[in-house]
Amino acid sequence: MTNNHPLDDAIRQLVEARNRLGWSQLVAEEKIGCSEGLLPKWESGKRRPSLTWLLMWARALGYDVFLDSSVVLNGGQPANDLRNALALLESGGVSVALKPRPVSFQKLQDGGAKAVESLRRTAEAADQLNAILSHVAAVFRNGSPST
Repeated sequence: MTNNHPLDDAIRQLVEARNRLGWSQLVAEEKIGCSEGLLPKWESGKRRPSLTWLLMWARALGYDVFLDSSVVLNGGQPANDLRNALALLESGGVSVALKPRPVSFQKLQDGGAKAVESLRRTAEAADQLNAILSHVAAVFRNGSPST
């Protein structure tokens, strides 16, 4: 992918973010909600995502998208609405920046609670497995199950 389109840097950052998360393209496509096979085309530069898909892609990876333009459109109108920003994006007159989305304290608490519950279930499963293994070992030692 050559760096001649305003989205190229953002796309490169999203590819790096996906790789850091250890997600395959298929996993990322599921999280984004796009059709299978579309993400490889975006990542390789064969196709450009629409602004909507770029936003969904970034959000799935934990980023917000910011459009930055000090460019003034023909006729002297500032690029301060979405239609103007889209026109500038296509013409290369706007830059796209990605910033990590802040994680709320509530999400951290929810994530922590889920992790604790998962660990509790894992410990219970380990206890059950140990009981089964102890029973199997007793059978092999004694020739019959202990009661």
